[in-house]
Amino acid sequence: FWEKVFYPTTKLRVAQNTQESYTSSWNNYIRPAIGGTEIQHVTKVAIDGILNCMAIAGKGKQTVVRVRNMVHKIFSEAVESGYVVRNPAHSVTVPRVKEPNATRPMTEDEVYRLFSLSEGRAYLMWRILVLAGARIGEVLALQKSDVTPGGLRIDESALNGKASTTKNRKTRTAPLSERLRVEIEEWAKTVDGELLFPNTAGH
Repeated sequence: FWEKVFYPTTKLRVAQNTQESYTSSWNNYIRPAIGGTEIQHVTKVAIDGILNCMAIAGKGKQTVVRVRNMVHKIFSEAVESGYVVRNPAHSVTVPRVKEPNATRPMTEDEVYRLFSLSEGRAYLMWRILVLAGARIGEVLALQKSDVTPGGLRIDESALNGKASTTKNRKTRTAPLSERLRVEIEEWAKTVDGELLFPNTAGH
């Protein structure tokens, strides 16, 4: 069902990074446990077993929730497609797992120290990451034309060297200070091609 129905259909609806997340969850956690079982014979107990094993192995809550949600999506699609009459993952709950460590924002001193220890390409990338709130994949996908009068247009993300959509598949414009705008424009003059931060192959 995964190979013939779910994945071919789902990959057309989601971004590239989500496709890779689905593939990873399937290959690492779901297929080893229930991949060899006919879909109509998969039970709630089997699905609980997947999540319990992940919890025992010390997997984080975000990972366990992602797998639970994916299993639920698989069987929801199976119900809609007439492969099964009910979703065995409907009432599955996430077991007690370790909570993720809270992300601590950088202090102002840490930001200044980061900037002072960087130079060239790395310096400007850090400036955009911190001051424009961009993700690293979004920074790597920036083009010179994305520097607009209204700010920095963020509409793509780089994944494995290829252009993809942003995480939420939306375009946003980040405000630019005059200093950061000048820094980007000056950097753009030193780079060949349209990308602001091309790799050694020029893309």
